[in-house]
Amino acid sequence: MIRVSSVEYLVYCHATEDCSKVLEAVKKLLPPDMRDTVVFKQQKLRGYYGNPITVISLKIVENAEKIFDYLISRINDIDKAIISSTIDLRYDSRLRKLYLRFDKQEAYRGNVVLQDSDDVIKIIISFSNHYSKLNSVKEYLRNKGFIR
Repeated sequence: MIRVSSVEYLVYCHATEDCSKVLEAVKKLLPPDMRDTVVFKQQKLRGYYGNPITVISLKIVENAEKIFDYLISRINDIDKAIISSTIDLRYDSRLRKLYLRFDKQEAYRGNVVLQDSDDVIKIIISFSNHYSKLNSVKEYLRNKGFIR
């Protein structure tokens, strides 16, 4: 049986951004009852030109299925159709991971909008079953109402 085993969030906060607002954007992609209980990791780095970059990450194992269900409920039908048609590019069968990117500014406004640019909140959904091949994951996602 396939199930979601973990959900990872990864986002970059650039020198021109307010990192507290970036954190707020990420929190809005979590169920409301979990937003104040999670602990983010923050790593300070330097960009190519010496500019400061903060990498903000979060990995949740407990309640991963709940988080995934929450995300599914917030994604609009157009974005679900896009994910459905590009699932082959977004899912790595070897690693059993589904890669999604969401608009950082829209997340801050409380919206869940798919975005494939660089300035995004990356979400990586990991699946538990060692036999989580693409067709099995597609069936699981169809049953969840995530793809067609």
